[in-house]
Amino acid sequence: MSAPITLPTVRDVVALPEVELGDPRLVAGALGDRPVRWVHVSEVADLTDLVSGDKLVLTIGTALTGTAERCAAYIRDLVAAGVAGLIVEVGTLVDAVPAAARAVADDLGFPVIELHRTTRFVAITEAVHRIIVADQYAELEFAAAAHQTFITLNVERASLTRIVSAAAEILDRSVVLEDLAHQVLAFRPAGAGAGDLLEGWTRRSRLVASSDTTVRDEIEGWTHTPVGPVNEVWGRLVVVDPRDEIGPSPTARSRTRTVIERAAQAVTLHRMVERDRTSLHQQAQSGLLEDLARRELTDEHEARSRAGALGLAQAARYVPLTVRLSPFGGGDPVAAHQRGLHALDSVVHAVAATSHSALTALRRESEVAVLLAVGAGRAGSGRPGQDTHLDDVVDLVAGRIRTQLHRLEASGAITIGVGRDSARLTTTATGLDESAQIAEVAAGLSGSTRLYHRATDVRLRGLVALLRDDARVQKFAESELGPLLASDARHGESNLDVLRRFLELGGNKSELATDLGRSRQTVYQRLALIERLLGVSLDDAESRTSLHTAVLIHDAALIPDAVLDHDAAGLTGVGLR
Repeated sequence: MSAPITLPTVRDVVALPEVELGDPRLVAGALGDRPVRWVHVSEVADLTDLVSGDKLVLTIGTALTGTAERCAAYIRDLVAAGVAGLIVEVGTLVDAVPAAARAVADDLGFPVIELHRTTRFVAITEAVHRIIVADQYAELEFAAAAHQTFITLNVERASLTRIVSAAAEILDRSVVLEDLAHQVLAFRPAGAGAGDLLEGWTRRSRLVASSDTTVRDEIEGWTHTPVGPVNEVWGRLVVVDPRDEIGPSPTARSRTRTVIERAAQAVTLHRMVERDRTSLHQQAQSGLLEDLARRELTDEHEARSRAGALGLAQAARYVPLTVRLSPFGGGDPVAAHQRGLHALDSVVHAVAATSHSALTALRRESEVAVLLAVGAGRAGSGRPGQDTHLDDVVDLVAGRIRTQLHRLEASGAITIGVGRDSARLTTTATGLDESAQIAEVAAGLSGSTRLYHRATDVRLRGLVALLRDDARVQKFAESELGPLLASDARHGESNLDVLRRFLELGGNKSELATDLGRSRQTVYQRLALIERLLGVSLDDAESRTSLHTAVLIHDAALIPDAVLDHDAAGLTGVGLR
């Protein structure tokens, strides 16, 4: 993509010293800020096939020596051809631009300038063309430098923070990378501190509509562009202009667009590269597990053959497990991924130490998937060939995994979820998502001392915990609650809190009024307002179910790696402002 070019305007050209020597006077139309792409000297009356849009025509007035009708037609033809303006040197062929031509130019807003002293047209054309070529070269040079900067960062496997910081340094502007839930992933402030930049970010960001292309929001002073492959957008990159700035120049706008789009490409490539970075053997295991989990591989014989080639022993039963680490607090996605790879390696060694075999994969930076073969050896004996009780094997493997990972991270929390076992490999693999859900929900259970957790240990909120990071789920929550959240952000209201409590009480308006300590009439009015904002009826059971799901998704996204329990916590501090 070439850099946008900032062209001089008609006003800029008239202000040039080479034009000022001719004593320019605007006699019709308005100078305005129409861009000038080139300068054309011509004495031909019909320029229809000779000039294109945004050309500035210089003439001594040959075409203005005819009848009034021909002079008027000449101006109309120039406007129809998209000419930016007309400069006429008077005193040689014409003493002044004819009244008929001026009248048409005034009606059409077409700038006509008289030069009252002899002027070298070649000097004007050279001056304008120098500006255009110099600007083109400067913008192309800037775009090339920006492109090289981000290419280098990708080659160096720079972190998201470094990429965002590079964009901020080039533009001398604050830059923020956010996800679809408007949560900040990386940022670099310029001038103001991080606190000022990020204060109320989620609320402010909700008020700036997303776009499929790079756009500028004049109210907030944000230029933003989507981040992610086509049809897989997972966030956006935002350049924030200082609040006291009147507005960026055309050059600044074009450069901002160039940099933010290059940076977005670098961020997208970074995520794609780092997500796939692992050993060939581990890639093969990950590929097999994904094929099985997605039901793309359903033939049991083929599945066992491929698994056997990767070292998985034939077994009587197979068990899906997910090992979940505490969230990485460093803020660097690359470091987080490296931590995940170290955890994966620890899990592989832990399973091997029990004389059992498994397929393993790093499904997320903090989750290791394990498909364990049970029946190839006796728990704790180290001798293959003797079947053992399934729970004993899971106890042994889970305990060894915990020990190994605690050596890696002495203070980190470790949660293990166990899905339903099966004699069929193809059936067991589909339970990996279940085990991941169990592990994620169990991570939010306080006071649990279990070695591992099964489905009976967690409840419905596990589904939300499992799906909350999915862009499609985030879009669903935004589509359901968007108008309500925007209204709360705009007016400082608490409609979401009222809706949440209403849904938790099963749609009982009387109980809601009692719970909030408000009159029924006040509560009914607030619920009616919520219905109008959302365009749904709260008396409809399906609507309440949909909204409750959206609220759970919204709440889960606000506090990563924790499952909110509003049923237990109540609604302290909710008011009807």
